[in-house]
Amino acid sequence: MFKVFADATANLPVDQLEKINIIPCHYTEDGVDKIYDGNLSNFDFHAYYQNIREGKQINTSMVNTYQFIESFTHVLKEGYDVICVTMASGISGTYQSALTAAEELKEDFPDRIVRIIDSKTCGMGSGLQAMRAYELSKENLDTNA
Repeated sequence: MFKVFADATANLPVDQLEKINIIPCHYTEDGVDKIYDGNLSNFDFHAYYQNIREGKQINTSMVNTYQFIESFTHVLKEGYDVICVTMASGISGTYQSALTAAEELKEDFPDRIVRIIDSKTCGMGSGLQAMRAYELSKENLDTNA
């Protein structure tokens, strides 16, 4: 049995967010720290892109290894394996951070499996992959498959 994770850029509707574990993404707007939790109804995309057009300083940050370790550890302790779908490795270091976390967790959880999937996309494309993984988790498929 496994639990599904995705970073917040999966951009899923609220009813879908409840089915998987979302790892928030951090960013700054004009030096102010902000967190995007993946909930589309809590994020004003229009204002975000308007701020960019107006020249406000927007900096995004990849999800770091510690965030993945912290998130995965809870379900690994419960006896679940992990499948995590990340945004594309070509646009972010998030995928590599998740791989590093998976490698580090092998030592503490040698009987558990942590699979990291490079979605090769971002936004709803990675969200759809995470939702497919969730559907498969309900079929009690083996993580080794």
